[in-house]
Amino acid sequence: MAQFLINNLSWALYQSLLFFAVAYLIWFFIIKINLITISAAHQFRLLNITIGLGTIHFLFHLINTSAPNAVVLIKSNFIANAYLQYFIIATYFFIVVFKVVKLIIQSFFANNQLTPFELQADLNNYLSVLCKHIGIKKPYIFTSNHILIPYTKGVIKNAIVFPMAYVNQLTTAEFEAILLHEIAHIKRYDIYWNWILQIAKIVHSLNPFAQLLIKQSILQREFACDDWVVQQSFSNKIYAQTLFKIAAWQNAEYNTKLQMAAPQHQLLYRIKRLFEPNTQFVTALKWQWLPLLLVGLFITKIHNEGKKLQVTNVMQLTNKNEIL
Repeated sequence: MAQFLINNLSWALYQSLLFFAVAYLIWFFIIKINLITISAAHQFRLLNITIGLGTIHFLFHLINTSAPNAVVLIKSNFIANAYLQYFIIATYFFIVVFKVVKLIIQSFFANNQLTPFELQADLNNYLSVLCKHIGIKKPYIFTSNHILIPYTKGVIKNAIVFPMAYVNQLTTAEFEAILLHEIAHIKRYDIYWNWILQIAKIVHSLNPFAQLLIKQSILQREFACDDWVVQQSFSNKIYAQTLFKIAAWQNAEYNTKLQMAAPQHQLLYRIKRLFEPNTQFVTALKWQWLPLLLVGLFITKIHNEGKKLQVTNVMQLTNKNEIL
């Protein structure tokens, strides 16, 4: 059973690398050369469909009983490669377990260290009217001492969380901008999509192309919410000022919550896009992904060698049967 899992997992990682590499390159060239104009909301949906299909593709090869037997290399002269394969699989499991534990811990602290917050009367009325107008339940409002930027949480009961340290520094217009953005997440069911993307990030921990598409999906999600805010006749200038103010609060880490702000370069994309709506942004492959690409090339090599060895064994067995 363990040998079957190791063999199929390495094959699934290899197939997943190929799938997402092709998907990313197609996406990159379509957006980069502006073949077609796609709204941020539609890009978000298409990216999620692609990520979902890639995950199904990965799981299919993981349970497929006819995957090429790469572990047969242990009996060949490629025993060093076989041990390297075990090292890659062990690394994959370690990363997955680490990310799962981190996600659980973050979720626990996010849900257990909140303080109810009462909005000013005019803001409370504004939120009530807005939620009634778009047909959603009014979210709870909380503050937390453990965050630096606002975010939305809650699968069953939606809530918007503000950083306690800065909640009194927001003007009424800035409060409205944040509320609009977070309400957009709730209206678009982004909380559910966020969990799906987090699971995909864990499953494809060793796949740089999958990680790039997931980052692109998160970026398009924020773009779509920004577009929705502007569609509500909200001032671009005030919204941009709010994003700049939030950028001053955020730390370097972009954790798993549905945050209004993102890393600095993404924030600049969003502010620029407020004034240039047709600008397209694509997450590019960076040199940091080179080690993972080398892992992919190794998996390719080991499976090619495995298939060659299997063919040789079959031919030898056939010749032996013919002699007998």
